[in-house]
Amino acid sequence: MSYILGRDSQESRRLDIQHEFTRRWGHGRLIHPSILLTDLHAVADVGTGTGIWINEVAELLNSQDRTSDFIGFDVSAEQFMPAAARVPGVKFEVHDVFKPFAEKYRGKFDLVNVRYLAYGISEKSLPSIMNSLSELLRPGGYLQWQEVDIIDCWTNPSTESAREAISLIVAEKMECGIVLSLPSALMKAILGVSTNLIEDGKLNTLSWNSDDLRVWSLDTVSTVHHADPFVLEHKDAIGLAINTLLLRGAARRNRVLASNKEQSSSEREKRAKLGQKCEDNAQAIQRETAEGQTSWDSLLTWVVARKANVLSKSEDWMKSYR
Repeated sequence: MSYILGRDSQESRRLDIQHEFTRRWGHGRLIHPSILLTDLHAVADVGTGTGIWINEVAELLNSQDRTSDFIGFDVSAEQFMPAAARVPGVKFEVHDVFKPFAEKYRGKFDLVNVRYLAYGISEKSLPSIMNSLSELLRPGGYLQWQEVDIIDCWTNPSTESAREAISLIVAEKMECGIVLSLPSALMKAILGVSTNLIEDGKLNTLSWNSDDLRVWSLDTVSTVHHADPFVLEHKDAIGLAINTLLLRGAARRNRVLASNKEQSSSEREKRAKLGQKCEDNAQAIQRETAEGQTSWDSLLTWVVARKANVLSKSEDWMKSYR
């Protein structure tokens, strides 16, 4: 599926602000506290955007006097930060997450980071994406995924326009075949990744079964009453920006369908009305938020999974389990 939020300088700026917002939302952490930094020597960021996350992680890990590899993958190079702004060791590569990664990257990384793909992944594609991400990891490596979906957004107080916005975006996701609740679907997809490495006489030391990935940690963090002033100050702008972008994307898609002369007149009329409804709703929630009539809140889901280690039963630590 194509990226629906644009790739101009304004969108790059929004992504960088969103990154800082997410970092503070996650209590100032770039990497989940369940992941030991000393374990990390090769890190990948899938769907890297401008590359700000991988750049800051490189700066963090390089400060510990070690040699590490940092690679950001994205379907387009248009938003990659200039070379002069990159921390030593950071590289970027164009890659479509819907396609398998090159053989040279398989089993290479100690940490693979993914964020904010809730509006680009279909139900059918998620299992294959999860398999591809798992293949990037070394045994014992970590997959970290942060996500916010439309069903985890709300306003306080609730307004008719906000409720309608959420309903329109949910309907758009369903019609386009996009995963309706990606945070929930992630858990199922992680548990669905299996390995062919388990043979007679061997055990998976992380999950005790044939799973290739195991959920290592699961956190949810709300913007409500958050301790960081930056989060409280920017939560309305962040929530409003993404929802108006999604509504206007839906409006454009429906206008295109309304102009398709191969469609029946009734279908074209329906599409034209729906497109206008999405645009009117985007304006309505902008107006309500600007006038202080309501405030946007949301829930961040932070999932960490770990790649299985497959060891022989002869390992000393396993003697007590025989």
